[in-house]
Amino acid sequence: MSLQTQLNPAPEKKRRISVEEEPTGVRAAVYSLLGLLLQVTIEWLVRLTGKRIRKSEAPWLDCVLGKPGVIGTGVYQRIAEEERTRD
Repeated sequence: MSLQTQLNPAPEKKRRISVEEEPTGVRAAVYSLLGLLLQVTIEWLVRLTGKRIRKSEAPWLDCVLGKPGVIGTGVYQRIAEEERTRD
C-alpha cells in the first residue's frame, strides 16, 4: 500500500463543488447568514472607528460610481444607459 493511499484512501469518493455551482439548502442559508454577519460587523466597525466628513472635504467620494443603487455589474449598465441618453 502506497503512502498516498494510506493518507487519502478514497480520493475519488470526495465530492468537489464547481465554482459556478450555486449553493442550495442549508449551505445557502449558512452563506447568507455569514454574509449578513460580515456586513453588519463591517458597518459597526466603520461607525466605531470612522469619522464623518463632508463631501466638499473629499470630492473623490462624489463620483459616477458613488450614486445610490445596487452594487455590482449593474452599475456599469446604468452608466452606459445614461451615456446613451445624453447623446
